[in-house]
Amino acid sequence: MSLQILLVDDEPAIKIGFRQLTDWSKTPYTLCGTAGNGKEALAVMDGIGLIHALKQNNSEIPIIVLSSYSDFELVREALTAGAADYILKANISADSLIAHLDKVAGNILNR
Repeated sequence: MSLQILLVDDEPAIKIGFRQLTDWSKTPYTLCGTAGNGKEALAVMDGIGLIHALKQNNSEIPIIVLSSYSDFELVREALTAGAADYILKANISADSLIAHLDKVAGNILNR
């Protein structure tokens, strides 16, 4: 079973780097698309707005926030809004990314 990932990020270099971070064909994940911001992803304002909009629509889509900001209030806001996880871009590696995806996927598959 392949789980699909939509990457939403306003930095083109991050989207390119994310694609090249690992050999996706060797994982149970498919990078199905990218968007430059929340508006492109779901016609809302920003990442937090996207989380709120998805949750208001009773979406079961798990959201992992990949951010450059380690500000506690932003992390808290994302998690309170319904994000499944929050990862700092500066700390990301192929292994840690797959570990975070596996954690969220496990939650999906165990429902």
